[in-house]
Amino acid sequence: MILIIEDEIEIRELYRDILNLDECVVEAADGLDGWVQSIQQKFDVIICDYKMPHMDGVQFLHALRTKENPNMDVPVIFISGFIPDILLDKEFSRSIYFLDKPIRAQQMLRLVRIVSQGRLNPRPREEAS
Repeated sequence: MILIIEDEIEIRELYRDILNLDECVVEAADGLDGWVQSIQQKFDVIICDYKMPHMDGVQFLHALRTKENPNMDVPVIFISGFIPDILLDKEFSRSIYFLDKPIRAQQMLRLVRIVSQGRLNPRPREEAS
């Protein structure tokens, strides 16, 4: 299962489309919604934006790594054009990965396969003939 935390619906849909794992994707509209999802079920990978309303990526990561939940050690992929220094702090940086915006689909697919240790195998969608 993958949790996608992104406040822009078009971007969430793009990530879902790139991953081509519709039945294995849960979406959250911001960090707070993502936090609620992350305490309710276990994920293999969490994909998270940095700048979001209500709870940004750093606040989400802090809650994920410091409050009891089933995803405390789950890999988090941050997709952002801005990576704050706090995310490089050893306290929070375990199992943290980064992709710069704009992303390339193949990079995202490869990274999800790697960090999920093969549990997930997203494939590009077939082009319409």
